[in-house]
Amino acid sequence: REREKRTFQVLYEAGCGPPLLATFSNGCSYGYVPGKPVDVRSVRDNTVYPMIVAAMARMHKISGDQFNPKPVLFETLEKWVDFVRAEILPYASERCTF
Repeated sequence: REREKRTFQVLYEAGCGPPLLATFSNGCSYGYVPGKPVDVRSVRDNTVYPMIVAAMARMHKISGDQFNPKPVLFETLEKWVDFVRAEILPYASERCTF
């Protein structure tokens, strides 16, 4: 959670994310970001894709020093797989396969 809070704070300070409004022992509350999700058609729209490019450029300008340099994707995925094996599969139907 600390890494998540720091990430959202850094993104907010760079103008790339919502403000962190509150933190709780089991989560966080973030501000609202107005907009619409993009889809295959809208992402190709000549008025939409330049905004996406500009937002991505702002995000890529954020210094990596502000974040934890250790990648966490595979560590997190491994934790979820372990959880599924220990807590879900023992109770799953025999017809359920992964």
